[in-house]
Amino acid sequence: MNTVLAGFLIGFGVFWLVLTAIGIHKYQNFFYKIHIASKGPSLGIMVILIGVALYFATFITTVKCIAIAIFIFITVPVSSSLIALTRYEKTYGKLE
Repeated sequence: MNTVLAGFLIGFGVFWLVLTAIGIHKYQNFFYKIHIASKGPSLGIMVILIGVALYFATFITTVKCIAIAIFIFITVPVSSSLIALTRYEKTYGKLE
């Protein structure tokens, strides 16, 4: 049962990452692209990590997956916000 659920979660995560790549390719606006590039992989990678933790079902693997998830949740939104802010200031001038 765990193998089937893990396979489904990993497949859904990969599907979500493919949709993210299509979205990045489709939109022309930089700010749409940075939004898609920050939200899509976060969800896709989280679902894949849950699937990996369920598949292996060991304590150390689960701890590693949780550590990776925390790292991704902290770094991806901050980095994408800073990239968008830099682009905005370069294009439109300083924020007040």
